[in-house]
Amino acid sequence: MTDRDLIERVAQLVGRKRPILSRPSTHKPMYGIVICGKNAINVMTDILPHMSERRSARITEILRLYPIARELAIQRRKEAMPPAFFAAIGRKGLAVRWGRASQEMKQSAISLAQ
Repeated sequence: MTDRDLIERVAQLVGRKRPILSRPSTHKPMYGIVICGKNAINVMTDILPHMSERRSARITEILRLYPIARELAIQRRKEAMPPAFFAAIGRKGLAVRWGRASQEMKQSAISLAQ
């Protein structure tokens, strides 16, 4: 958006310090904010009843897919962890303590440890 005062108020509402400014070379300055993860889910849940049918459908789809995307991100992070991390904690211990992981992912981690 190009209205800085409006974006600043939205930034305050969602707990951001200041909006981001992007300057396209031939256009007016544009402002925006970035929120991710649980903060974004909370905002989308709050504004859902006030959105148009088209935007409500998109928000509903994002809310439905969020747990799947989160689990995949956790799995990718786990795969990127260095072997020293697993040596310190143990893959089996990590899988059991990893409360957000699906049962299938826990079993996979346990089978890797054996």
